Amino acid sequence: MKIGYGLVAALAAACSASVIAPTQAQGVKPAKTVKTALALVPGGIANEVVGSIGDKKFTFGEVIARVQQENPNGFKQTVAQLIGLDAASSLYGPVPKSSYAVTKSQVLTMLREKNPQVLGDALKTMLEFEAVDREVKKQDVVVTIDQVDKRIDQFLTLLRKRGQIPQGVTDAQFLTQNHVTRTTLRKNFMVQAKLFTLIQKDFVEKRLGHKLTPDDFFKSRHILIKVPMPVPGQSAADVKKADDAALAKITQIAADIAAGKKTFEVAAKESSEDDGSKEMGGELGVQMRTVFVKEFETTSYQLKPGEVSKPIRSQFGYHIIQLEQRGTGIPEEDRQAYLDNFESGQMQVYLRELMTRYKAVNKLARPAPSMPMMMPGQ
Repeated sequence: MKIGYGLVAALAAACSASVIAPTQAQGVKPAKTVKTALALVPGGIANEVVGSIGDKKFTFGEVIARVQQENPNGFKQTVAQLIGLDAASSLYGPVPKSSYAVTKSQVLTMLREKNPQVLGDALKTMLEFEAVDREVKKQDVVVTIDQVDKRIDQFLTLLRKRGQIPQGVTDAQFLTQNHVTRTTLRKNFMVQAKLFTLIQKDFVEKRLGHKLTPDDFFKSRHILIKVPMPVPGQSAADVKKADDAALAKITQIAADIAAGKKTFEVAAKESSEDDGSKEMGGELGVQMRTVFVKEFETTSYQLKPGEVSKPIRSQFGYHIIQLEQRGTGIPEEDRQAYLDNFESGQMQVYLRELMTRYKAVNKLARPAPSMPMMMPGQ
């Protein structure tokens, strides 16, 4: 299975880090260096500054070189489309010509005028790389090659579990077959590791007030009985009646579980009003401190594995919780998978903050499409 470009795209999908995952074209070896690709770009317009972050400038030629190096097939397809449209207009337009010729310099001008999205995306990636590196230096974050290699091994293991690496094919053979080197993966994963480390510090450890440890993870099930939100004009007596009814229902469920009439899983499937976990017997999977509802988290940390809580109230209604595991009782790979997913979910927000903080400018960014205005009666 040839996946070249798709391999590192799969890397992005597996780690939810597509914004910071440069890619290679399927079955095509990349240019050796950016300088090699840049040598193919004509002068003049190539020297136009199209982006900046702090005092660092990025030229149009550097962006073209980056796209040529990272995605040569995609770049050629973009150029082919531009030339094809221009040729069709020239040969079959209102004043048709008998022949068509185009120079490399003219193609570069077309690219700048039409500004295909691939260029803005490439510049965005270059700016994000720079912003991450600046913040890493500012916060004195250190990411080692061993940490990066561990992430690569986890990624390749995931591909193998998904059947994307055939049996009998080693990791090295798989990468060679797809024209991707471990050095390329290290480059991608190094940036990802730096970014995720920053997110862990700023989004997790600042909330916790300490370094993240295995004890900050827990795994639980719950059963939820919702309490209807008060509506305008509803009397206090009716509000209390609805609350009491929910409490009575969850209390009876808890009593049935305590008496051994039902297992927690069966009771959850029968009675829980949390559609997201009901069919899984209330299973919530691995969670992390500071992310869940405060009342839920506090109660979970008061339980021993296997123990069921008394009914507790949150803004969602009444819960009973069964703690399954906490800390090192949860496999390291499960804790890491949760952390990676959490950090991936925060990535776009964090990158936007970094780009604003370092005053990044992307002159190639395409404006977001505007929503059509709806007229009355439509």
